[in-house]
Amino acid sequence: MKRLLILLALAISTCSHADSGRFEQSKLFAGFKQAFVSTGQYSLEDEQLVWHTITPIESQLKIDATGVYERQADGEYTAQVQTGPYGALLPALLAQDEQALAQFFNSQLIPSPESLSEKSLECVRLEPKTAELQSIFSHFVSCAQARNVVFIGLYEGNGTSTEITLTPDS
Repeated sequence: MKRLLILLALAISTCSHADSGRFEQSKLFAGFKQAFVSTGQYSLEDEQLVWHTITPIESQLKIDATGVYERQADGEYTAQVQTGPYGALLPALLAQDEQALAQFFNSQLIPSPESLSEKSLECVRLEPKTAELQSIFSHFVSCAQARNVVFIGLYEGNGTSTEITLTPDS
């Protein structure tokens, strides 16, 4: 989940008009036939992403340049101990630092994925350069329409995939 949120921070932060909205996340684990679906809301403000899952189980995570935090029952946020190889990547994602991101990813423009009905999207495929990131995922896809990110796909090396549809607030 934390890997996914950092990916979201990248995709959302690169598009200036996608500061808040709703999401539907479909995660298909390798070996399963049916995806697990969750829905909720997101917001990006002052280089901080808040990811609020509403269904099927309510939870809230916050990502900023200092790390990943989970909201507790008392409303306080507790730091998540392991952010994996993303610790060094987080500041670059949140600062929209294309030069720093180029250290981690190769990118190329691609057509919209077949799973999307909208074919006039601008899509980018990012492939990790480092062995550490490659050990976790093979690539991800970010698609935008009118500078709003509307689709994010995360594809892990083990066959697990996560596809997120974002609906930015107007």
